[in-house]
Amino acid sequence: MYMDISIPEDAFRLAPNLRQLDKYELALMGRDPLWSLLYPFRANRPNTHTFTVFNAQDVPIAMWGVCPMYKSPTKGAAWWLSTDEPFKSWHYLRNQKRAFEWVASHYKFVFNFATAEQKQSLRWVQYMGFTISDKEVLVKNVKMKYFYIEPKGFNGEPIDDVCGPRWRTLNQNSTDNS
Repeated sequence: MYMDISIPEDAFRLAPNLRQLDKYELALMGRDPLWSLLYPFRANRPNTHTFTVFNAQDVPIAMWGVCPMYKSPTKGAAWWLSTDEPFKSWHYLRNQKRAFEWVASHYKFVFNFATAEQKQSLRWVQYMGFTISDKEVLVKNVKMKYFYIEPKGFNGEPIDDVCGPRWRTLNQNSTDNS
């Protein structure tokens, strides 16, 4: 597995293959998978960061990121949508955690909700450093787990070694002064 910055094509390739639990959760919110995966590109707000996780065959198996809140840009909503495949290999999470810490460092507060059935996603959330509230919240009459983090900054270690060729090209172009 490897990770790269997302492009809209990744959303089109991933949407039909999302886990049933992710589709259910999106339906609770009145959203369809493709709309949700494309939202970060349509929001077009500063500090919107979206990454795609690929398997060895270069097939998108997950997308995740943080989008700033419309009226509170220092607060962000974290999200993760995937197939079942990423949960078969938890060792890859170390690189995602470093990338997540970099993304979260752009915010003062990051949060979201997940259904209690999202046990694997909630494990990912905990590994990323979120606190999961003991109190459940009702969203459209469904009990949801609220999770949040107040990022403590970033250690400054570059993340370009954990991302694929699109990231390296973007990163290289952004620092090229020629």
